[in-house]
Amino acid sequence: MFIRYLYVFFIFILISCGKEKSEVEFQEFDKEKLVSVINNYSSEDGGNKELDKIIYNEDKGIYFSLFKDNIMTYELVGLGVGKGIWELTDTSLIIKADTGLFDMIIDIKEKGTEGLHFFYRDRFGSQVVKVNIKNEQSL
Repeated sequence: MFIRYLYVFFIFILISCGKEKSEVEFQEFDKEKLVSVINNYSSEDGGNKELDKIIYNEDKGIYFSLFKDNIMTYELVGLGVGKGIWELTDTSLIIKADTGLFDMIIDIKEKGTEGLHFFYRDRFGSQVVKVNIKNEQSL
């Protein structure tokens, strides 16, 4: 009797693992759009919150300013402010920082025709969040 249940359990596991994989659709990467969100001065120049280009999502409370010296500043509502680095790769703009609570790694890239998005993982899994840009008229 026990072997029968073990056999059914084994078959159930095999069937469960056989699900189809989802496909990922790639699109051409527009570096110019990402370069346009970088402030044209270094972080040492102090910046100006009224004039800085800021990449943000108000619903999540995430705000980033990127500077030409590859430094970025962030504000995470409820967690505080800090500095990190950014780099432009062949596929996205990546921002990284050690917040003291966790290592933050966020890709910023275009999602189809919907514009720029944050792509990151947190304790709830993979997240994709629409991005807004403050002072976009200066782009």
